[in-house]
Amino acid sequence: MAMSSANYCPHCGAETQSDSIFCATCGRPVVGDMGGSDTRPYLISPTRIVLLSILTLGLYTTYWLYKTWKHYKEHTGAEVHPIWHGLTSFVPVYGSFRAHAHLRIYGELAGAAGLAVGFSPGIAFFAILVGWFGVLVWWSVALTLLVQIVSIVAQIYFLLHAQPRINYYWDQVYGSGLRGIGIGKGEVIVVIVGLLIGWPSFLGTLASAF
Repeated sequence: MAMSSANYCPHCGAETQSDSIFCATCGRPVVGDMGGSDTRPYLISPTRIVLLSILTLGLYTTYWLYKTWKHYKEHTGAEVHPIWHGLTSFVPVYGSFRAHAHLRIYGELAGAAGLAVGFSPGIAFFAILVGWFGVLVWWSVALTLLVQIVSIVAQIYFLLHAQPRINYYWDQVYGSGLRGIGIGKGEVIVVIVGLLIGWPSFLGTLASAF
């Protein structure tokens, strides 16, 4: 008779508590359906990341932090606040530490599942931090533009480092029960803000520099 994943670890077969998130014997996650009918819309493609980061001039990072914290909360049942974690990207220095913690926590999830996934939290820290350098060089239009461009590139690099590793983790945990995320209202709002406010401001500043 097949063993229920609610009472037995799907990896090692050890008995678990019905509310357990990780197996006490092997340390791998026991939440979710390992390839069953439970569909999880957690995958985010690199193409989507690059396109939306450019369209929003880097604002997409805030939405990405919110969304991936939300996935983490749903997956583990942890008491976290995805909206707050996303908004911390607007807080100097502190936001960098929260982004660092984000990758560290996902690295711990992968490690608990026995997956050799190399997350580098330092990349997240500096990608968020570099955007605030523009505040220090506001007196030079050209330098401010350069910092903004570097900031967007750094954020794209950060997301392209993190998301494929997160996708790999989800794939190992949920298998055929995994699919790509849909287009959310928050994502649409972020794109509209980028196109209607961010880009006109950026182009106006660019024109004044020449």
